[in-house]
Amino acid sequence: MLVRTRGLSFRQAHALVGRVVATVTGQPGGRIMPSLVDESARALFGRALGLTAIEVHDALDPRANVEVRVTRRGPALWEVWRMIETRQPARVAARTRLDGRRAPLAAADRALRAASQALEQEGCGAAPAVPARTEEPHGASIPDV
Repeated sequence: MLVRTRGLSFRQAHALVGRVVATVTGQPGGRIMPSLVDESARALFGRALGLTAIEVHDALDPRANVEVRVTRRGPALWEVWRMIETRQPARVAARTRLDGRRAPLAAADRALRAASQALEQEGCGAAPAVPARTEEPHGASIPDV
């Protein structure tokens, strides 16, 4: 807002906000008022900015701050909804492709499980016995032969 409406550079705006926040931090009430912004601007730039209470309030309101970003692909709520609506067909197409890829994988998984069960029922699916392990004095395990 300071850059858009008062012609400050980003660096100046950052310096001013930093000074104002440092001033109110730790103070009882700690409210940012237009007079404090003007006092800080005078100290930094030699001139007051003349912000109104509404401008200060809106600058501190995250929702209002986002809504003034009216650029394409920006964070304003109406733009986010527009992007969602625009991308909906691509999302649906991607979901359809994903579902199409999952179906053969699920069928292959079922076939693998059925083959595994058939091998177990035939007695071919038993895992070989793993040799018992003993501990070496230095902590290494070795198979018992």
